[in-house]
Amino acid sequence: MKIILRNKCPVSRRHTPGGFSLIELMVTVVIVGILAAIALPLYSAQIVKGHRTDAKAALMELAGREERFFAIANQYTETASDLGYAALPANIDLAGNGLAYYTLQVSIAGGGRQFQAQATPIGGQQADTDCFAYTLNEAGLKTNVDGAGATLPPNRCW
Repeated sequence: MKIILRNKCPVSRRHTPGGFSLIELMVTVVIVGILAAIALPLYSAQIVKGHRTDAKAALMELAGREERFFAIANQYTETASDLGYAALPANIDLAGNGLAYYTLQVSIAGGGRQFQAQATPIGGQQADTDCFAYTLNEAGLKTNVDGAGATLPPNRCW
């Protein structure tokens, strides 16, 4: 009788734990933090720039209303009801979501023959110091002032 002994050594299986190590997690957190630090200010700046169109559109609308009134009365007006507004100065909320970024107002000069409409930023939009306030007059002249009140070159922000 022959006895054969076999080596019944268990197969060596290396145990690999599931999940992430603390180092991998920290590297991921650092990368996400760096991306957020870069992307968030850029996103905020683009949002502020995007609201500039509200000011431009509102001024063009006001100028159109002034011209319609002038065609009937042969003079411009700063009376809100004559222009179809509830009140002036008025907050501009073109999206209709209750958020206004500019205040619209108009002034009359030259015996009712000249007007100047202005959109001035309010709230968070005041951070837009590059193209702070927009103005438009009866001749179609479009101007801007920066956050310090200095007049900007023509058509820089329009």
